[in-house]
Amino acid sequence: MHSRTFFDEEDDLEQRDEEEDLEDAEPSIESGFPNVIIVDNLPIVGPEKLTKLSSIVFKLFSNIGTIMEGGLFIPLDPQTNQTRGFAFIEYQDSKAANQAVQTLNGYQLDKSHIFQIHLYEHMEEILQIPDDYVAPQPKDYEPKENPLWWLQDVDHLTCDQFATKQGHETEVCWFNRKRPATIIKKEHWTDSYLAWSPLGTFLTTFHVKGIILWGGQSWKKMRQFEHPGVKLIDFSPKEKYLVTFSPPTPPAKGNNPRSDKDKECMFLWEIKTGKRLGAYSATEPNWPVYQWSHDDRFFAKLGDGNISIWEAPSLNPFHKIKVENIKEFCWSPTQNIISYWVPEAEKGNFPCRVVLFDVGSKKEKRQKHLVNVNDCKMHWQNKGDYLCVKVDRFVKNTTFTNFEIFFLREKDIPIEVLDIKQTIVAFAWEPIGSRFAIIHSSESVSTGKPDVSIYNLEHTKHKLLKTLEKRPANHLFWAPKGEFLLLAGIKTYNGILEFFNVNELQTMGTGEHYAATDIEWDPTGRYVASSASAWRHQLENGYCIWSFQGKQLTKVLKEKFYQFLWRPRPQTLLSPDQQIEIEKNLKVLSKKYKEEEKKRKTQTKKERRERREMLLKQFHDYIAKKKEEHEEEAPLRRKLRGGLEEDSDRDYIIKEVNEVVEQWIEITDDLPRQY
Repeated sequence: MHSRTFFDEEDDLEQRDEEEDLEDAEPSIESGFPNVIIVDNLPIVGPEKLTKLSSIVFKLFSNIGTIMEGGLFIPLDPQTNQTRGFAFIEYQDSKAANQAVQTLNGYQLDKSHIFQIHLYEHMEEILQIPDDYVAPQPKDYEPKENPLWWLQDVDHLTCDQFATKQGHETEVCWFNRKRPATIIKKEHWTDSYLAWSPLGTFLTTFHVKGIILWGGQSWKKMRQFEHPGVKLIDFSPKEKYLVTFSPPTPPAKGNNPRSDKDKECMFLWEIKTGKRLGAYSATEPNWPVYQWSHDDRFFAKLGDGNISIWEAPSLNPFHKIKVENIKEFCWSPTQNIISYWVPEAEKGNFPCRVVLFDVGSKKEKRQKHLVNVNDCKMHWQNKGDYLCVKVDRFVKNTTFTNFEIFFLREKDIPIEVLDIKQTIVAFAWEPIGSRFAIIHSSESVSTGKPDVSIYNLEHTKHKLLKTLEKRPANHLFWAPKGEFLLLAGIKTYNGILEFFNVNELQTMGTGEHYAATDIEWDPTGRYVASSASAWRHQLENGYCIWSFQGKQLTKVLKEKFYQFLWRPRPQTLLSPDQQIEIEKNLKVLSKKYKEEEKKRKTQTKKERRERREMLLKQFHDYIAKKKEEHEEEAPLRRKLRGGLEEDSDRDYIIKEVNEVVEQWIEITDDLPRQY
């Protein structure tokens, strides 16, 4: 069948006006032209330059999407035989048309011609704009909502928020020691799952057409990013940028191969403006594809034999680290330093290398050569003081592990080696401090119980603090402020939990959340949430909240429960010196704030008591008013009662009368019944 274009439809409309028999005309199926755009402010040229102009316009706009055959039309003025300064372009689909408007509107062809692009369907609205400009009435100033309002809520200064998703319902709650208190609850708020931004400013929901960021005390829509079919997202640490990924769809059978534009499935956005900064192609990415520096200044990607680094938001290439066979890299959490490792080269007998690279100076800071290496895993401490490289070695048919620990705050970055002759199950740094914990075992992890060892780093040396033998644990979770460590046995050990005080080197409590799938500390380190997600299994779905000492505070079971997410808190605005000063005066400050809290509670009780007294007074006033009305209506009641003075029922004679009101007979297929 011949593919009809927008311009063919225009010709048909003119011909149908001249046809005598309109009933025989072929009905039009289309109700509009969502795939057609109008490009205004083109150069006005004669027939001799029309071919060149058409070529330039076609080349520019075909980069956005496929243009239909004959889909570019530049009309001529019959009087001057020159172009009219605008053109019609018909794309294969409406998505490309919308993308052309978004991308090329305002494009500067030369000094005198800046494109103004509109969808054809919007032209009717544009033509209704009056010729005479009427200045809009100024709107009253509306202050914007504070996105960090929950940190200043006087009634919940000691509480944190969390979000849950169960079935089609999404809920955000406050939590204190008593019970969760619902803030907002919505049906079908997200089509798939939820995600908080790293600093807790936004709640992210996923939809067919893209993602939406919600925030503020009224939970308004703060930003919307159009990316159909988005499945994965990644925020930069400071929440300035966002990367979204939607799996590419393969071309249908028999269709032409997809263009490079169609393969773009990963977008980079600037959150503050909502502007799309870049679009990239990817097949099955090792998420996240781009890794961000701690200050959002740089982002980097692992390539074939290199690490490419760009600046944001300009997207200008900053540097490329060219090393063959680079396996993995990580940013320091607090400095613009990249750590990466390179496996041993078969040719040339080059050993494995672990390298620290300073991005600012574009120079190596430190490197360590290793031999007989199977694999490496890099673990940065949250403050960036230490880097631990877990090295799996293979020597004489024996596999063993050792840890290479880099001291980044010391001169020349010394390295301490810790040898472990057992299988490593898990490793975790204390977020604030110099301690770390490992789970290790000489037996099969699936059958035996491993040991848990806790170490401390002192003066570039490691020291074993304690080994907990035969623990049913395969995951380690440090409290955000350190000091407390949760040993969790997920899956294999059916949710066994042990709460350990590292300062005292003793267990505070134990618990069990059968079939738990996820564990998460709250931002303050006072509570721990364990949850069983229906995405993993259908057994006892729901969540439990525990104190840091292992006491179960809340247990909620819900069918089709999917997610539990504590709301993150932003980093403190206090300087290190101010934090040290607060720790020194903690007892004095604690007493001060307890007194303030007591005053606030007293004031709250006083306000509640005054409100109750006010309501009681309103009630008594209402009763008095009704009694007064009752007295005023007494003569009318006396008249209606025939002169009786009293309102009491004793002045009336009550008689019971039994009377047949109605009787009928109904004939049915069965025996007749009388009612």
